[in-house]
This record gives sequence, C-alpha cells and structure tokens, in this order.
Amino acid sequence: MAKLRKLFSKKAVSPVIAVVLLVALTVAAAAIIYFVVMPMLSVNYELVLLSQTYEDVNEDDYADKMILEFQNLGGSESSITDILITKFSLDLSWTTDATLPSSIGIQGKRSFVLTADTFNDAIKYGDIVVVTLMSGEDSVIIAQLDVPAIYSPFVIMYDENFDGMPDGERPEDWVYTLIATHGGGTHTILDWEVQNDEFRCTKNDCNYLLLDNDLYTFSNVNMSFALKANDDDIMGIIFRYQEVNGDPLFYCVVFSNDHTLTDGRNGPHYPNGDTMQSGKLYLMIISGEGGSGSSNGALTILDSVAWSRNDNTWYNYKVVAAGSNIRVFIDGDLKLETTDSTLTEGKIGIMCGANNNALYDNILVWTGV
Repeated sequence: MAKLRKLFSKKAVSPVIAVVLLVALTVAAAAIIYFVVMPMLSVNYELVLLSQTYEDVNEDDYADKMILEFQNLGGSESSITDILITKFSLDLSWTTDATLPSSIGIQGKRSFVLTADTFNDAIKYGDIVVVTLMSGEDSVIIAQLDVPAIYSPFVIMYDENFDGMPDGERPEDWVYTLIATHGGGTHTILDWEVQNDEFRCTKNDCNYLLLDNDLYTFSNVNMSFALKANDDDIMGIIFRYQEVNGDPLFYCVVFSNDHTLTDGRNGPHYPNGDTMQSGKLYLMIISGEGGSGSSNGALTILDSVAWSRNDNTWYNYKVVAAGSNIRVFIDGDLKLETTDSTLTEGKIGIMCGANNNALYDNILVWTGV
C-alpha cells in the first residue's frame, strides 16, 4: 500500500489514471489465478486406458462394439462428461452404456461399453481410431485404439506377430536373399532373430529376407507391416518377389534418412545415374544377379514422396496392389500410387541396409484388395 500511496502522491499521475491502472492490475491478477493457478490445483487426475476388447455384433467383419477400461491414477476424482470417437480425424457416432457425467474415483477403475450407431461408424483393422474422454471442456485422456486384424472384410492368409517366440529364434519359411553387401562380409539368415516378440536385424547390413513358401505367392496384394527404426538408415518391405532366369526381381517400398541405394555398399545401383534422396519414401523395382559383388543389382523408381520418419516410433506400412495399380499407405494415409505391370505375382519379404536397429512386427496378408 505504501507504493500505491506514493503512486497517488505523484503529481505526474492523475488519480483517475492511477485508479485505471489499479483496476487493470487487479483484473490481470484475478485472470492469472482463475485460468492458470486454479486449473493446476484442481486437475489432479490421470486416466489411463487399461484394456480394450471388441465384438462384431452384426457379423459384418467390422468391430461395432467395444469395451474400454480406464483407471484414474491421479490424486482427485475425475468426472467424465463425454466420450468422443474419431476415425482418421472424422467424428463417429457411438453410444455408451454409461450415464454421463460419470465419475472415476482416486485409483478407481471404470469400464465403458460403446456400440456403433450405424455400419459407417464401425471400425476395422487399419483404421486410425482415437478415443477422447472429456471433462467439461477439457480432454482428460486421448488414446489411439489398436483394432485387431480379424476385423477386416478379407480373410487373413498370413499372420505373424512373433509373440511368444523364444529370443534368438526365427519364424518358419523365412530365408536370406543376398543382392549386395554393406562393404563386403558374410551375411546369413542367422543375422535375423526374434527379440522381445519383435523381429530384428542384428548386424549393420542384413539385406533382404524373403517368406519363401509357395503357399504365400500372391498376385493381388493386400499386406500390412509394422516397422520401427532406431537410427536413420534404410529399411522397407518387399512384394511380388520372383526370380527371372535365376535373378531376383521384385517391388519394394523403402525409406532412409541417411544412406541411399546408389552404390554397392548399400544395395543395388542405378543404371540411369539417378539419385535416391534421403528423407523420401520410395516405391521401386529392384533386380539383381544375386551374389556379393558391389555392382550387382539395379533399381528403377516408380514413385516417391517426401516423408519424415521418427526414431523409436512404430509405423504401419500397407501395400494394396490390384493388378497393375499399386498404392502405399503409412498409418492409413495414402503416400504413393502408381501403375506398373512389370510383375503380376510373387512372394513378400522385408529389407534393411546399414541398419542393425531395424524392427519388424505384425506382418499380415489378406486375400482381397
């Protein structure tokens, strides 16, 4: 108050201006308390999604019912006023069995049963589905749902998630295919192994791995792979692999933030002198003579797009090839599309180059496209 009296006593500041300044300061302080301090004191809950289960009530191969269980790990009760479901950022209409608002006490658990209002609101594998719990105008939890692969309009022909497989083992029927090596050396199928229910390359250059079983030779391809990199080097997926006159020929989707495939130490070369750029996702054809020479193999780019891949992040790569039309999706977003009739059928596989931190999981192939 001494400072305020001093302010009023100055002849340079009129009493009216001083009052205006005082009111402004008071309003600002109140706003800070109301909008900043009070929310920090009152919002003391932390909701986590414990489990999610799904049902196909209408028997149309889509999930139209789900049970979501949440727990409040915070220090105060939470009040849920609304539950929002979105698919690819579009609002869906789902009805919950709960009467809202609904409270979850401290350390309490609560399950919500939700059902899709129409067929168009149902969800399937590959959809990017997000659930948001609201408390008034504030979202208290945002979680991305993991829709199981069985919820698809197509029949699963191949399914490998490496779960329960002992560390150091490899799934059946996978073989090593050599086109070029990273600076020479010897590489075999033993360079690949399961660790913590994930399939990974254990050396700096594992090259190409093929699902070598005639039962899994596909023409129209509808396949999905989960990929994660812990560095900036090459990794990707293979489809319609076949051998022509004893030499490999196949399509692949590949990405790198560092190395390219422009020289023998990282893989096939360009017969036309083009340059594959870092920071781009590519759809290409690779051909090779096998063997281990640095000049073996050549590639042809069919389509490319600038893209950014974060380390330690899982991405879902999906390829849909119907006849000559080929589309590539990343996390549900269409990234590449082209028409090419060079190969009409073949096997599937995975690849990496100069990347011993490449991880692969949830490999799925469906019958239809």
